[in-house]
Amino acid sequence: MLSIFLGIFNINALKQMNFINYSTTLEMSRNFFYRQLSDSFGTMSIKNNLLSNRLGDSIENDTHVVDLVSLQVRGFATIFKLDNSDFMRVSTTLLDDKGQRVVGTTLDKTSKIYENLSKGEEYIGETNLFGKEYIAIYAPLKDVNQKIIGAYFIGLPLEKANIFMKSLIHKNIVKTSIIAII
Repeated sequence: MLSIFLGIFNINALKQMNFINYSTTLEMSRNFFYRQLSDSFGTMSIKNNLLSNRLGDSIENDTHVVDLVSLQVRGFATIFKLDNSDFMRVSTTLLDDKGQRVVGTTLDKTSKIYENLSKGEEYIGETNLFGKEYIAIYAPLKDVNQKIIGAYFIGLPLEKANIFMKSLIHKNIVKTSIIAII
């Protein structure tokens, strides 16, 4: 009986450890993304309703940073601008079912993600985007006056995390079963 309890405890511990590992990976990826944004665009602002770099040139539909970040983190990356009260994707590696980048789409205003970003806070957790599950981090983008002007996102496919987790759980169940038999 103790072996079964330990097995269940170990499975829950593995799930928690997996989330912590993904959270750490996302936080490091967020830092990398922020450095790329800063190096490429400097302090950003909204000029003529466009998300713009330090020179005032639009960065909307400029995909070099999101493509680089996506490749580096082996996930997906998006830059949002705050357009009135909408966080709108202006550069992304997320694709629709036709293989087109989902530029122009917005965050759900009823989501915890929207709530956090509107308050200038990050969001780390699971999210469903265009029918696919991700473990993600969203962070606010601020101008020189610390006003929220957008956000950026990194998402790692949850499917890959679940495959890894199932493998660990299976190995743990086999070990626990062997211990229980002994």
